Amino acid sequence: MTSWLPLIGSLLIASVTLIGITINNRTNNLAIAAAEEREHRKWQREAVLRLCGEAVETALHAQADYDRLVYDILDEVQEDELRKLVEDHARKLGATAAMLHMLNARLVGDASAKLQAAVTDSGFRSAATALAHRAAADEPMPHFSSTTLETLEKKFEEGLKRLEAARMTLTQAAGTELRWLNDHSFSSGDPAL
Repeated sequence: MTSWLPLIGSLLIASVTLIGITINNRTNNLAIAAAEEREHRKWQREAVLRLCGEAVETALHAQADYDRLVYDILDEVQEDELRKLVEDHARKLGATAAMLHMLNARLVGDASAKLQAAVTDSGFRSAATALAHRAAADEPMPHFSSTTLETLEKKFEEGLKRLEAARMTLTQAAGTELRWLNDHSFSSGDPAL
């Protein structure tokens, strides 16, 4: 019977060692997963911040191009170039919104899409185009009544206000999204809820 004692002792020591190794591996795996989660969250936060900054910058360029279109005296080629630039800005905002949605940053993705909608608003765009022709003419536009000009100016100013409001909404959404990313893991919760 005593001949089994060393074997049982060795099995007991091997079992305790195996349990210790398993617990240690589980702890290490949890630590590695937590570190990977922190790195992912950091990367996501930096990507969201960069994309939001680009969207705000693009909106400011679109607004400046609309202002130039309306207030500068331009020839037809320059007008076309500015309209194409505004379209490019709108496309870039759409791409930014899509990338933000891919990052699961829906709050800022939606705000970027609204910013794109403000840039491409048909009333805003048509008012800017009509007013651009007024700026290019040396005389007031005889084919527009003063009421029509006032309406166009009002639509343009309203478009600028919507653009500014959408840009501010994006900025606020970015703040909310970034605070959430700082406080939560990428796999839990949702800032949009």
